[in-house]
Amino acid sequence: TMSEKEAREKTKEILEKFGHKNEKIKTIELENNSSNYELYWNIVTDNGTSIRFDAKGGNNLKINCDNVLEEDIEKYRTTEAEAIKTAKELCGQYGYDVQKYNHTKVMSNLDSEEESYIWTVIFAKKYDELINEYESIHVTFIPEINEIKSFIVNDEKCEENPIEITKEEAKQTALAEEQKVST
Repeated sequence: TMSEKEAREKTKEILEKFGHKNEKIKTIELENNSSNYELYWNIVTDNGTSIRFDAKGGNNLKINCDNVLEEDIEKYRTTEAEAIKTAKELCGQYGYDVQKYNHTKVMSNLDSEEESYIWTVIFAKKYDELINEYESIHVTFIPEINEIKSFIVNDEKCEENPIEITKEEAKQTALAEEQKVST
């Protein structure tokens, strides 16, 4: 587990990487994630930026910069195609290669692309038809000025499951379990 001193150093690196090097740590807490029992460092800066990363190595990261919402952002626009391009550029700027992700999802804050001024692009790994949200990058930004509202990196490697069964075996197992429940 990462010590508080190491967490503070990691936080300084993250702040510098994301262009917030003048911000100072206001609070820092080690917390238990109730969904997976992993330890996470939660940090808030004097400017209101919040950072969360896993205490194992900091590979799972979430940074929120809600202070960008205080700016006059409603005037900035982009298209879905441009949002994907911008998100890829932002990921590259922050040292994340999105080439390894084979699924892209785009969302905006309003129903109309022409009216939207906050965009989220998610790059995730897809296995067959299953999207693995635990291997993904989420970039939420303000177009034109390309200010990050949030940046999330999920880097949970899933274990390979070497067990393969046929469709017929799966049906028989499901029917057997269903019979157990109904009796």
